[in-house]
Amino acid sequence: MGDAPLFPTTARALERRNDMLRNPGSRPPTKGHPAHSALTLPDFTPTR
Repeated sequence: MGDAPLFPTTARALERRNDMLRNPGSRPPTKGHPAHSALTLPDFTPTR
């Protein structure tokens, strides 16, 4: 099971989440999310 960063269940996890939200560039991600990065969107073509 993974850690849910937006819904922490411990005081330490809450502290880490708040720190991450206050300083988004301070911590690089520890691992990627392959399912999220595998998404490829089609080129935008306006209908009008």
